[in-house]
Amino acid sequence: MLVNRKKITFVVVVYNKSLKVPSLTLTTLLERQSKFDNINCVICNNGPLSIVSDFIKLKEDYPHLLFHEYLDNKPLAQLYNDVIKDYPAEHYVILDDDTEINLSYLEEVYNFEGDVLVPEIFSNGKKQYPAADKRAPYNKTGKVDSFILSIASGLVISDYLVNEFRQEFGNVFDERFAFYGVDLAFFYRLTDYKKFNVVVDSALYHSLSKFEVENKAVKAFRKKEQILSKIILLRHYKKQRKTTYLKYIEALSKAILFGLKEGDVQFIRSVFRAVKEGKHPRC
Repeated sequence: MLVNRKKITFVVVVYNKSLKVPSLTLTTLLERQSKFDNINCVICNNGPLSIVSDFIKLKEDYPHLLFHEYLDNKPLAQLYNDVIKDYPAEHYVILDDDTEINLSYLEEVYNFEGDVLVPEIFSNGKKQYPAADKRAPYNKTGKVDSFILSIASGLVISDYLVNEFRQEFGNVFDERFAFYGVDLAFFYRLTDYKKFNVVVDSALYHSLSKFEVENKAVKAFRKKEQILSKIILLRHYKKQRKTTYLKYIEALSKAILFGLKEGDVQFIRSVFRAVKEGKHPRC
């Protein structure tokens, strides 16, 4: 049995999961850590259907689990920030629902004393993250002195980073983003702040959506979300995105053309709203 001696908050965000369609993250986490001494394990169901009855059954075997449900698909940045605020800890572990948790990763989390732990993410048979500029592998450990990019799942951050980010930015995760862009904005902040030690260690196997076979509707949804996040990133992270007026207009034009091609007037309205308000329409 793994032993943890510090206060840790795990947040596991699940979507479209149930006991019949289980979350790989939650299943493998509970297989390897059945007791949660000194740990907040917060499961957040982000919809679309209620799984309260499933959770009640799960609590019979794991009574220390905590549960929140947002059937309206709560924006991820808000969700992460709310859990961090409501469940104070020395370290926070961000997880989605399709990551395979292994013992070496958990041991690393429990023994970690630094600012940021970024695990190596493997998908489709090879390492995908963390990455540096132009998608080159990022393998350095130490103070951040160049761009680093990864996904949020598996990320471990300290209460020191949380407090520093709150003072500098008002929150840890940028709440102008709902889905795509949340992790990228976090790593832009991390890179710019140049104050934290990043440890790249342990490995996780993750199901990345870009390698999954998905139906046309899901692909269209992801494409629209990516377009909206790009427009918001270009506006608020100009230096990191090397934003120029021409680049911004080009992105906006492509977004409108995509909406026209799809015959989606509502999406075009969302684009103009994102431009006007500088945030995702759901934020």
